[in-house]
Amino acid sequence: MKLHELLTKSESDWLDFKRQWYNDTVDLILDILCLANSDANSDRYLVIGYDENENTFGDISINRKNRDNFYNTLSTANFNRISNIHLKTIIVEDHEIDIIVIEKTNYRPYFLLKDKSKKGQIVRAGVIYTRNGSSNTPINESASENQIADMWRDRFGLTISPKERLNLYVKDFANWKYVCNPNDDFINIWHYEPFPEFTIEYNNPENMRDYSNPREHARYTFAHSIGNSYETNIRYKYHTTILEPNSLFLCDKYHFKILHPHIDWLYYNSEDFTDIHVFANNSQISDRGKTVSEIDAHSKDLASQ
Repeated sequence: MKLHELLTKSESDWLDFKRQWYNDTVDLILDILCLANSDANSDRYLVIGYDENENTFGDISINRKNRDNFYNTLSTANFNRISNIHLKTIIVEDHEIDIIVIEKTNYRPYFLLKDKSKKGQIVRAGVIYTRNGSSNTPINESASENQIADMWRDRFGLTISPKERLNLYVKDFANWKYVCNPNDDFINIWHYEPFPEFTIEYNNPENMRDYSNPREHARYTFAHSIGNSYETNIRYKYHTTILEPNSLFLCDKYHFKILHPHIDWLYYNSEDFTDIHVFANNSQISDRGKTVSEIDAHSKDLASQ
């Protein structure tokens, strides 16, 4: 969504308006927690400098935080983890508007590890606050038991499909454990310890001497790597179901491994196989800023020398 469009929306579980900056960081932290923990299926926005009810602009110069101060406030607030939060500024009718953007993640619930207090008001450590419609959880209350349970289910990927869960789990590197396969020494298997029904596996070549020229096995993709390369299949599985196959390249005689890049296609200089170009998202320009005709022209120049 374009940030200017926010002023045409009404407050909701993903949008909150403030006429001016906060007098105290406790209120700011509470509002960020409530938005971050909301059940909105989108990014969240805290707009500072606009009064929705009066349709007027406020003065954000009072108590205004610049980016350094704002990010320092986040880093010292003692969140259990910090979501992807950004402070942006836009100009609307010659008025500056600050917008705190809280990206949607699957890491709810967010909470504090230490109390944050002001004049008897305390954002309590371990308590989970959220936003219901256009209203925040009061500072002396908590989200409901069902809301908290939904957040944890969201965190562990229990509300989405197995393939969507896999996309979350592969980012949790520390919890993948390598296991030996007693029935086949040539199969490598990892399982995800919190949910071991998710596994990743691939086959080794039976003999390193079976490695062939990379132009035959690796389809030129990693022909520029040192030594021979071998292409094998990597399988992401849920129980016995293969959720997604992919190609894995065992490069430099198995010294390092690389997944097949997520691209539309590769194009290479026929006179120099280290000159590889990646074309993604149907682009006519490669990652190296060349068109196919320019690559071919360069190849012809080399051939004529």
